Amino acid sequence: MARAHHHDGHPDLRAAVSSTAEVHAHMPGHLVALTELTDLFHAIGSLPADQLDITVLRYLCATAPEAISRIVGLSEAITHAIDHHARATLEHLLPDVPKE
Repeated sequence: MARAHHHDGHPDLRAAVSSTAEVHAHMPGHLVALTELTDLFHAIGSLPADQLDITVLRYLCATAPEAISRIVGLSEAITHAIDHHARATLEHLLPDVPKE
């Protein structure tokens, strides 16, 4: 994340929204999806470093959970716990996002 632009001391991931498959799957003019994704990427960028790394790897890069633990050098149990905390933080930051 060192090369990402920073906003308020956190990486600014909002520019990456335009590169997502979700945006490309929608016809131009679907600003609601774009706005929601921008808010989500901003919230992800504000996570603590360990939660940010695991969230980006798991949900943005689609890395398998067992591979993430090897990449970050933590046990699968710790990686799972950090992922759980990251999702809880995102739910707190984005209360209007529907749960799956």
